Amino acid sequence: MPNRRQLQQFRLPARPAQKLPLGRHWPPACRYDTLRPPDDFKPFADEIPDPNGQANQWLENTVITPLSAREYLCRDGWHVGPRIITNSFWYWFENGGGWFSAGESGRRQAFQAGDLLLIPSGLAHTVQLRQGEGVRHVSVHFNALVYGGINLLTLLNFPLRLPADPAAPYACACDNLAREYALQAPGWKRAFAGWVIEVLLHIIRNHGKRFRRPPRQLHGKMARLLPALEWIEQHLDNPELAVGALARRVCLSEVYLRQLFRQAVATSPAAYIRQRRIERACALLRLTDKTIKQIAAETGFRELSFFYHVFARRTGLTPARYRAGDDPGAPSA
Repeated sequence: MPNRRQLQQFRLPARPAQKLPLGRHWPPACRYDTLRPPDDFKPFADEIPDPNGQANQWLENTVITPLSAREYLCRDGWHVGPRIITNSFWYWFENGGGWFSAGESGRRQAFQAGDLLLIPSGLAHTVQLRQGEGVRHVSVHFNALVYGGINLLTLLNFPLRLPADPAAPYACACDNLAREYALQAPGWKRAFAGWVIEVLLHIIRNHGKRFRRPPRQLHGKMARLLPALEWIEQHLDNPELAVGALARRVCLSEVYLRQLFRQAVATSPAAYIRQRRIERACALLRLTDKTIKQIAAETGFRELSFFYHVFARRTGLTPARYRAGDDPGAPSA
């Protein structure tokens, strides 16, 4: 065993004290260090206005569910739509350009290489390339739900097209998302959700002027609606789930409950329940090995044939084709 003198020979020489560059007016935290104040940090470029903390509250109660992320090399004539799908997604095009339309207006808008097209669930859309041959793009599908059922992209009125930006994380996020989904290493779902929220927060903090402000009354209506949404999420497997029983459970009249759904979610309670059942079925098909019969039962469908009918009507595919990867996110020529 080495003695003290021998150990001293292995000690590294002491480094001279270095003076670190500090910001102006750093207040002393204690006698040994100083605290970097908030105003010394670089602010975000363009945050969405949030004077009452509503957007922050919605973000704190948002759950990201990963569905798929795939990288494609397009052939000439590539296009998708017109179509409506049951989950949110984005396209990021590394090269090439074209046009897209979304919503009832059907107005065409141009996009170019590096742009991000962000489409919320339930929104009719069409995307087409000018010249598809050799264009690389990544398609990322997910759900971003506030309180388990309200689409974050619709609630905050996200812009549909984000311009190419060298400082944006779009390219890095898409590369990592495609890798996570392809390899599905331990923890891939958590990593997937992290990259999705990274992109959404970048948009919220740097493209605030592109957002349309949600109505002031919406936050109060959502607070009234929250118990009903939570109850629906907990009982989607119950085929007896009905609007009248739901209204009694949350101590609201059935008429007022229907009004709340129309004003806050833009649909009826019954349509919302069907939508959430199919969205959960899509997630179970993608992320589990359960049989289609088991998934139908877990999403509140008593008859398998009726599940097939509703699923095909909402997605345009059979459950088996959806699970096999022939999903609405795949390009069509």
